[in-house]
Amino acid sequence: MRYVEVSVTKGPLEVHPHVVEDVGRESFLHLGEFPPFDPDEEAGEFGQLLGTAEEPLAALQVAEKRVGAERGWWVNEGVAPYRLASRRTALSGTVTVVVRQWSRSSDRAACRRPGRASVSAEPRPPQSGCRHRCQSWTLQFAGVRSPEGLDTIDWSSLYHAYAEDGRDVPHWIRALYSDDADRVDDVLGELFNAVLHQGSVYPATVAAVPFLAHGAVHAVHGRAQLLALLAGAGGHGPEPQPGDEAEGCAAVGAEVGGLLHLLGDDDPQVRRQMVRVARRATGATVSVAVRELTLVYERDPAAAVRAEALIVLTRLDADPGSAHRRLHDALRDPVAAVRAVAALDLLERAQAPYPADLVRILADAGGHSGFDVHRLEFFPGVGDTDSRIADVLAEDADAAVSVARSWIAQGDVEGRGSRRAIELSDTWRDRENDTIALLTAALPHEKSPWDLFELLGGIVRWLPGSTHV
Repeated sequence: MRYVEVSVTKGPLEVHPHVVEDVGRESFLHLGEFPPFDPDEEAGEFGQLLGTAEEPLAALQVAEKRVGAERGWWVNEGVAPYRLASRRTALSGTVTVVVRQWSRSSDRAACRRPGRASVSAEPRPPQSGCRHRCQSWTLQFAGVRSPEGLDTIDWSSLYHAYAEDGRDVPHWIRALYSDDADRVDDVLGELFNAVLHQGSVYPATVAAVPFLAHGAVHAVHGRAQLLALLAGAGGHGPEPQPGDEAEGCAAVGAEVGGLLHLLGDDDPQVRRQMVRVARRATGATVSVAVRELTLVYERDPAAAVRAEALIVLTRLDADPGSAHRRLHDALRDPVAAVRAVAALDLLERAQAPYPADLVRILADAGGHSGFDVHRLEFFPGVGDTDSRIADVLAEDADAAVSVARSWIAQGDVEGRGSRRAIELSDTWRDRENDTIALLTAALPHEKSPWDLFELLGGIVRWLPGSTHV
């Protein structure tokens, strides 16, 4: 059994999602103008089941009915496929169709976790014999692909980091569905090394995207890592580079609509990585992603998920005023990571010397572990947070000192404060004493061997009489 959830938007009006069963790969959405009818009547006569000789195709008939003085929507749930029926108004012109598809009956019960949803809508000629002016659209289900489709790809023509052909990629993808967690972990390591080596995107990466999206929904283990791989398939920088990165970004963008339900997953790491995948939303999917991310930002219990939802919302929201207000409201959020994200975004929009209140919030809230500032943390489509902070503080030495001092006092998590201290003297003259004092204060805090090596090197480098290179 395969289920599909369909949303149709025409201008400001939306038919809220409803479910259709047993949908073939090609389905028809029937849009038309109908004569007035009694809302209390059975709408079946206005419904239409379309089909071909090969298999039946589900049709949804969309229209409008009045509920009192308000416009509302009615669905006849007494028949399958469900028909969205209505009155008078033709839904012609630009129509946005969002389709979400899944296959597990348990997911259907929740109606929250569909597995697939990328679709293109193409107009069809009116059907012969149609009694009313009508318009049909052919929906081609695209994107996410089960492992059965792997053999339809010419992997031998697609290279990755370690081979001139990608014939090993199908083997790895099939292994993702194993019940053995260790096996899946090993395969994920192979995939990351081959198709996303050091952040690089290859032709084999692009071809793998729809299959990785399927695995992110249906695999037993490693779904968060699969989403991380998908997020990186469009490149790790703020914008994709022309070529494979741009193609990968477009491929991931085609998958976003069908994966947005993972924003409600039980695993916070899955939700967090899905937020990052949502950054690649494009076209009609953007408005849907903004709506879903807004709910995540408002309700998710995990600090990191909420903070990163705010980051992506700020970049996807088509209304700059709305995004700006959201950031300013977030400065008062009870979650430290959310306040830090908001302060950093606003500082990036400000000019030095920076507003003292924004610097104070970043200094106070940015030392929190929920605000990820690890040097190897990449945020595709945004840029890594460590570099963003370094770029901002490079413009204001006093702000850099304030932030470094506060973060070191809070434990110098991930070496984030001591790195700011080292950057201070790398950027500004005559701040050596500040750097040494800050790094000395950071010494007692627990550090990785590399962070400790870097900290000690910074102290030695800026001691009086040292040669500054």
